[in-house]
Amino acid sequence: MTITYKGTLHEKYVAKVSEPSDFEVELTLEWSETATDDALTHEPLAAPSFSISGSMHVTSAHQKPNASCTGTFSTRPGPYGNSPAGFLSEGLVSIGAVLPNNGKYVQSSGIERCALAPNEGLGVGGHGVPNPESVAASAPTESFPESQPVYTRTFSVPDSVHREPAPNGKEESENTLTLSATLTATTTVHTGPQGFHPPAPGGGGSTRRHPLRLGKTVRKAKKQAQRDLPEALKEAWAAHGLQALTALPGTPLLSIADELGQSAAALAGNDATTRVLDDLRIYNDPPLANIHVLAQPAPAKTPPLPSCTGRTGSQLAYCASLREAFAALLGADDAAAADDTALERTVSRASAAAAARNAGALRLQEGHAAGLEAALAGALAGKRHSASSVRTLLREAAPPWTMSLTQAASAIRWLKGRLSHSGVHVSILRRLAGGSLTPAKTDVLDLL
Repeated sequence: MTITYKGTLHEKYVAKVSEPSDFEVELTLEWSETATDDALTHEPLAAPSFSISGSMHVTSAHQKPNASCTGTFSTRPGPYGNSPAGFLSEGLVSIGAVLPNNGKYVQSSGIERCALAPNEGLGVGGHGVPNPESVAASAPTESFPESQPVYTRTFSVPDSVHREPAPNGKEESENTLTLSATLTATTTVHTGPQGFHPPAPGGGGSTRRHPLRLGKTVRKAKKQAQRDLPEALKEAWAAHGLQALTALPGTPLLSIADELGQSAAALAGNDATTRVLDDLRIYNDPPLANIHVLAQPAPAKTPPLPSCTGRTGSQLAYCASLREAFAALLGADDAAAADDTALERTVSRASAAAAARNAGALRLQEGHAAGLEAALAGALAGKRHSASSVRTLLREAAPPWTMSLTQAASAIRWLKGRLSHSGVHVSILRRLAGGSLTPAKTDVLDLL
């Protein structure tokens, strides 16, 4: 079976409809991904192919001088771990793919606002244009009879426009999305000593094979992902709320807490959003190809926090302590996100191995999942310890750190927009963790 998913995504965000030159972002992403696998065993029959192109341009008339930028998109180096996949069961072929609109698969040549971190989603305004067709295109899953040699599904979103009040409450922002994509599967049934033998018409018996049962480790990982989802959601929107609090003019905050808090909150929000997406994928458990490959967590990165250069005396001591605490917290955040991503791929490969009735591959993925679960638990424990130190230091700088009901609602709206860019519909979040997206007056530090 050969599966191809390709298309073009175009987005444009204008911060103020009345004054487009104030801040405008426009991007075009073109992608093509192909995988050829055995539908029964999930073994690759050819090397997968993956290509990315496109660009991003930011225009800013009134912000800092280097806010305008341009970046060209290309494939991020390294193995592409999310090729289209499919399997045959009970006479149906099921296929799935993922729109590669994030930094796991795409890199940008740009800097500043045109840069793209490995754990960052690719979207122009953070608001998205929720729409059933665009949500379906983000992670399409289709089924069709095995007797059908070619299956094609086309997605088309022509100029979907979304408007909402700008952050200052006085203007209106606008996000426009245009998307065109095609998912195609071509199947060939082979007969012979090593092929699949369909039963003769009217004959007794069947070659249909039921999936193997997933082991305790993978079932536990799925339950744990559902338990972790509400916490990850709160952390993601709280990080955005922390950015808003430190950025408010006139707030009596030390410049040190302001400067470090802005950078750290942005990075923490990216990691928490990655955990949300991975938790949802673990819970939904779509099959993933390469069932004999073990997913390894991405290596830890040193968080790019502002330095304490130029400070002296008690300010230098406070800055060094806060910077060290933020670095430990972000390191644990990054490790947890990387472990969760590797676990998500492992659970999906275990599911594919079970569907293919490949007991050896299933045992391989189950054993690997156990190690990743332990690593994730350790990273989350380290995160809780580091968060306590950060809370103490920030409260020392400028208590209280309370978001109003309006600020909490704005942070939650921002998070929903980011998740919609990755194909997550709000109804899924409400069903699995609705209480975590209810705005309330909140001490943002309690959610770190």
